[in-house]
Amino acid sequence: MTIELTTIADVRLTWALPALKDAQKRFTKYPTAANWRDCTRAMITYQQLAYCKPHQIPKLMFDLESNPLGQWQDIVCRNVLGLTCAEALNLS
Repeated sequence: MTIELTTIADVRLTWALPALKDAQKRFTKYPTAANWRDCTRAMITYQQLAYCKPHQIPKLMFDLESNPLGQWQDIVCRNVLGLTCAEALNLS
């Protein structure tokens, strides 16, 4: 999968939306606690990319480009909300 890092909207559509759809499919097929956690993390990440403020974008884009894909959910939540996904969802 190629992830376009030109704009936040590109990241949302090429990475976050497919990740959300995959998480929802896994939960629907296998409704386990782990799949629910993955689904809610994907949902909050997708949402925060949609509501990211313009002044947050440069740092967020830098952080995404500088870190592995597996850390992106927490990077998005940390940059937009100041919390990890687990903290934002009160799962910590």
